[in-house]
Amino acid sequence: MGVLNRLKDKVIDPINTTPSISFIKERTNAKVIVPELKFPVDVGIAHPYSVKTLQCWYKDDAFVNGMIEKHVDFIMGGGFKVASISGDVNAEKFFNSQLRSFEMQTLLREWIKRALVTGNGYLEIFYDKTGNPVDMNVLDSQYMYVRLKKKNGVLTNEVEGYSQFIDLMSTPKPYLFPEKSIAHLAINRIDENPYGMGLVQPLTYALKKKTDLIESMVVLMGKKAGMKPMWILGDRQLKIVPKGSEIEAVGQRLEAENNLSAYAVGPYTDVKMIDYGDVGGIFTAPLEAIDKELVYGSQVPHVLMGVSNVAEGLATAQGKAWLYRIRSLQEDIEKVIEKKIFAPMALANGFNPSDIEFEWGSLTPEERRLELASLQTLLTSAIYLSPDFTAQLEKRLRTILEFDELPTDMMQTRQPRMPPDGLER
Repeated sequence: MGVLNRLKDKVIDPINTTPSISFIKERTNAKVIVPELKFPVDVGIAHPYSVKTLQCWYKDDAFVNGMIEKHVDFIMGGGFKVASISGDVNAEKFFNSQLRSFEMQTLLREWIKRALVTGNGYLEIFYDKTGNPVDMNVLDSQYMYVRLKKKNGVLTNEVEGYSQFIDLMSTPKPYLFPEKSIAHLAINRIDENPYGMGLVQPLTYALKKKTDLIESMVVLMGKKAGMKPMWILGDRQLKIVPKGSEIEAVGQRLEAENNLSAYAVGPYTDVKMIDYGDVGGIFTAPLEAIDKELVYGSQVPHVLMGVSNVAEGLATAQGKAWLYRIRSLQEDIEKVIEKKIFAPMALANGFNPSDIEFEWGSLTPEERRLELASLQTLLTSAIYLSPDFTAQLEKRLRTILEFDELPTDMMQTRQPRMPPDGLER
């Protein structure tokens, strides 16, 4: 019995044959309740938040900028390639050459960065007459809108296309894109809305509070650094009360003071400074609490953001969790690339779309170590393995260690398993 059948046995009651909702076919025309943006012109589904504000957070806030760049570096750092499931060498050479011609490293980096910041990345795809992608361009998420299909006047969750609207002066009528011309990458999509939230939107509350605290701290620090002395004239106990003209004269002298001013006062004049207390200590605890909230929300390990000293064991655990998060994001990105870019490219050039697979680059250090250990164990017992299987293990080992491929004639030469009898060394 297959795995799928065992799962079905668990979710389907043998008496009541009504299937679980997880096995009901997804409806492409389900009713969707989301606001449309029809004023001043009909452009599509309204953005659920200000995209421009999210872009400003990325540009102005050091934490947000570092968080996004860390995600992009780990997603793209290992590189990528195209592989054929059936081992079609011609297909692999063709698609990998296309990646280089499109400069996909630069395109994907910008596309993914905008998707992480704003929740949505839009990659425009240009086709020739045969339907083959010939050029690509990353569009500004701030001006892009999703258009959903309608059935009997009611919005469905099926995408009809996309539109670009800047303002009435630049685009009196929205520029429309067919669905196939845009590769839409939505990060953290929830509810019925076709837009993703991205990584910055959930942090906006904590970011605003952090900004308010820093602004208040700067104001108090400025007051403390440039505080003015209080001059107390006279003596209450001795009932010495200065005249108004004396107070006015001192005030006029103080108005003209500067950093070089020197003072000579009598015994009945007291000079005091306003005590603002420990300004740094007042804000330390709130800022640390907000920093923790930001780190938790960003899901970037503490060690990578440099916000605390972490024990080695905890840092290792955080590193593993971080790599799983990166893998999950790579899976989402991979699906969009294979569907919107590779599938039409394969059909237009005579390849099977289901045979082409986008693969992210190098193994993680942990995966590399485990696979090397497994290969070492197998090769140790190579005397019990077939020559072909041993050759495959050796080839995989060279790939992981990034050694150059051996010449074909050397690869085909079989060495004796045991030294011949009478061999002189």
